[in-house]
Amino acid sequence: MTLDSGIMGRIKDLARSQDLSVARMIDELLEQALAEVDSELATTFLVPKLERVIQEALDKSLSDFRSLQARSAREAMIAADTSVNVLGRLLGFTPDDVVAYREEMWRRSYQSLRHHLPQEGAGAEAQL
Repeated sequence: MTLDSGIMGRIKDLARSQDLSVARMIDELLEQALAEVDSELATTFLVPKLERVIQEALDKSLSDFRSLQARSAREAMIAADTSVNVLGRLLGFTPDDVVAYREEMWRRSYQSLRHHLPQEGAGAEAQL
């Protein structure tokens, strides 16, 4: 195999500037080129796999968080209903009074929640 005279001249100039033999300079250039190929392969194959692993971990974490929120909401609802029923009995409320009080409590809770949630149609910036 022969090299173009222009390329060979550039390699000789580089070797001279680095105080290396031409063979050593060619060896260094090949090592550098192969290292870049390895880096490109890592970027091509490993980065997408890493992204997928991270995405799967985030999805699982989000799913766990959603489950925790749902369980927390259910437990809060049970505690609130129990409290209203106990309070109603202690204060001598009729069953209709307890139902009316519970409905008023949920109505206020809903209004408070709607007040603190982003409005429909608002952009992503407004939701943050």
